[in-house]
Amino acid sequence: MNCKNLKSIDIPASVTTLGRWIFEGCANLKDITLHEGLTTLSASTFYGCGITEIDIPTTVSEIPDYCFGETKLTTITIPSTVKSVGFGAFYRCI
Repeated sequence: MNCKNLKSIDIPASVTTLGRWIFEGCANLKDITLHEGLTTLSASTFYGCGITEIDIPTTVSEIPDYCFGETKLTTITIPSTVKSVGFGAFYRCI
């Protein structure tokens, strides 16, 4: 959270859950790679980080509340396995 030096991250396939606010405020984080095996994103996981694009793995079934709020997201790949998108999931994604 709020790590200004973090610019990219490759989350290994062994990670199944990304917690709440884990990357919030990481404004310089632009490159995130998520792998099959990740099952759970949490509320506000990427809130306010600098990502512009992301591919959601097919093992994820929900995009929770405010997950991508106030990011610079312009491109997202959401697989058909995602069954719900939470309140404000893309809040202020201009």
